[in-house]
Amino acid sequence: MGHIYRRSSRGITLASRRCHVWGNEYRTAVLLRQLLECYLLKAKDAIREEAIAGIERSGWESIRFGWAGPIDRDRGNYYYLQGASFLIEYDNTQNRNNHIHSVWREFEGDFGEDLIRAHRHQHTH
Repeated sequence: MGHIYRRSSRGITLASRRCHVWGNEYRTAVLLRQLLECYLLKAKDAIREEAIAGIERSGWESIRFGWAGPIDRDRGNYYYLQGASFLIEYDNTQNRNNHIHSVWREFEGDFGEDLIRAHRHQHTH
């Protein structure tokens, strides 16, 4: 069984006013909320509603975003979105960076299993 590694308090938050992506300035809250909604839209209605309720209880402004790696599409990268009760991870570092793994973890519900690591050990790509 793995461990839940809560990310540090670093990262961009929804409370941040502006961020720069590929030379353009954006409202940080808009971009991070849109990214989070990409994950939520894939969930069943009941799960999505429960997740949104949890986010609203802890506050959207507490969500953090962190990035590792270059922004080039040809090179591997990783990001996370973390709220008080969840961690979303996106990992695109395998097979010359053309095989994406992404996972939504609930701190109170997944028993601390590192799902991306477990998948990599069980399956060859």
